[in-house]
Amino acid sequence: MPKTRPSPPVGLSIFVIFLLSVLIVVPLFLYKDVLGIYFWIFYLLVFPIIMYVSSVAFALYGQYRSCGSVNIPMAVQGGLYMLLGVAGALGISQFAVARAPITSVVPYGTMKGIDSVLEIEKGVPGVEAAAVCYYMFWGISLGQLCSLGASTVCPS
Repeated sequence: MPKTRPSPPVGLSIFVIFLLSVLIVVPLFLYKDVLGIYFWIFYLLVFPIIMYVSSVAFALYGQYRSCGSVNIPMAVQGGLYMLLGVAGALGISQFAVARAPITSVVPYGTMKGIDSVLEIEKGVPGVEAAAVCYYMFWGISLGQLCSLGASTVCPS
């Protein structure tokens, strides 16, 4: 009977990467006014790179765990799915219409339209961070699942 290896840690990698994103996004939004232009540089450039690198690291670990060897180009290529997932989540969360369902859960006034979403987010910056984290969860889950699937194919 052939020796089988355990599958890559999909759930663990999604959890760790999502936790890392929450630890970055929440303080980033809380100090959005203080950071000024550096907020957008970090949010749109550095943050996706951090997510990509962490995805590649977990892909390499998944390769080693399931194949017994490491193929760096395959892991780097597979990590592009994470970059797409994060970019999609960041893109969707830029629209107040997309953040409205999450903002409506916060007991801060009444929702009367998109203008009230922006007003609530201005008063409580953590609400916008929560909405971004919601979409980041789904972007990271889809991106990491596809990344591990593409990068842990063992050669025959």
